[in-house]
Amino acid sequence: TQNIVNARLAVDTGTSDTVALTIAEGLNTDPRFNVTLTTGAAENVTIVDADSENNTVALGSVAAHTGTVTIGTAAGAGKVGGFI
Repeated sequence: TQNIVNARLAVDTGTSDTVALTIAEGLNTDPRFNVTLTTGAAENVTIVDADSENNTVALGSVAAHTGTVTIGTAAGAGKVGGFI
């Protein structure tokens, strides 16, 4: 199943707006979590892997991300070699 997150800023006139997505542990039994993150005008994106599954994240507003894309793991979560 594909999941879609549409994040919109209340005010998108800034030059360094950030949208953050934390992928937390769920109650499902799927070995992989897939999500498309659409952020509108946010220049920066932060993605935190805080679950034990492999993850696939597609950025739906890639042209708007003119700042940084930060990918990390939460302490004690995420796994080396997993997809993200």
